[in-house]
Amino acid sequence: MEVRFLANSIVVLLLIQCGVLSMAGGANQTQAQTGLVPAIFIFGDSIMDTGNNDVIETIVKANFPPYGRDFIGKKATGRFSNGKVTSDIIASTLGVKEYMPPYLGTELTTDDLLTGVVFASAGTGFDIVTSSIVNVIPMKKQLEMFQEYKSKLIALVGEKKANDVISKALFILCAGSNDVNQYFLNFVTMAMVGRKGYGEHLKNMASEYVKELYNLGARIFGVIGMPPIGCVPFQRTVAGGLHRDCAADRNEIALDYNTKMIDEIERLKTQNVLPGSKIVFIDVYPHLMELIDHPEKYGFTEVRRGCCGTGMVETATLCNSFCVTCKNTSEYVFWDSYHPTERASTTLVDLANFKKTLQSIL
Repeated sequence: MEVRFLANSIVVLLLIQCGVLSMAGGANQTQAQTGLVPAIFIFGDSIMDTGNNDVIETIVKANFPPYGRDFIGKKATGRFSNGKVTSDIIASTLGVKEYMPPYLGTELTTDDLLTGVVFASAGTGFDIVTSSIVNVIPMKKQLEMFQEYKSKLIALVGEKKANDVISKALFILCAGSNDVNQYFLNFVTMAMVGRKGYGEHLKNMASEYVKELYNLGARIFGVIGMPPIGCVPFQRTVAGGLHRDCAADRNEIALDYNTKMIDEIERLKTQNVLPGSKIVFIDVYPHLMELIDHPEKYGFTEVRRGCCGTGMVETATLCNSFCVTCKNTSEYVFWDSYHPTERASTTLVDLANFKKTLQSIL
């Protein structure tokens, strides 16, 4: 009797365990199926980089404290934030996954490959001059990395399935701010391309980038506009005068690029330049200005300085373990002198109605 009872008990426990595992698996499957898109691929700069710069020779890194102070395990992963960066927040908002892995320096799982990765590199820009100054991954190289990824995916699931994943995935493009930064430091660029023409110059490069991604199989695009770059703490310090006002000349180029990119996307649509594609422009400029002009509405108290060190110049290697950081990052719009805190990034994604905007084209 005891042996039979024990055997029956084991069977019941196994059935319960299998049932629990089955329900957990079903829940994960449901979550993956309810995502707005099946995968996300991200190209651009430090707003999106989740650690690609960790494995290249550059000073533009964030894989050391105090970066990652509020990240899971308090780990500095190469994200230019106290916690998540915009790429993570977008992926979570769209129901794809909680964290976006970098393409480089990560042992990518099958799920990682099927649901998307980040190719972005902190410090880069559309202009090749921008990336060469600090030796980061150029936008062109990010395309090559995607081609390499595509080969891996084909080897894993076959060409038909790989093409299906890519055609239904969201491709996010976020760059340009670093180009504006280098423009005002590079007299050669300033002489070759006047300030009035630089927004047009960047728009042309961004448009060509979208076309190159299209030729590689991409069909759904989210192009993120430039923020008011002249209002980040560092630009206030170096170009905002004695009172550290927003640097109007930096913002002028950002606004010009945004306006021209909106027109260019409309042209691509109306002229059917990219048949079967869906493109949306996400304008973050007014939303960051809203946080800066009315921080109290959103629970912020500090918009002119970052949380790290003095908050006026510290970023990358200047924001390090020797710097004192603020007590409460949730009160700060900026983590360092360039990059928003996790809470600010989350607020911006919400204000930009990112999910609703994408739903409108899907």
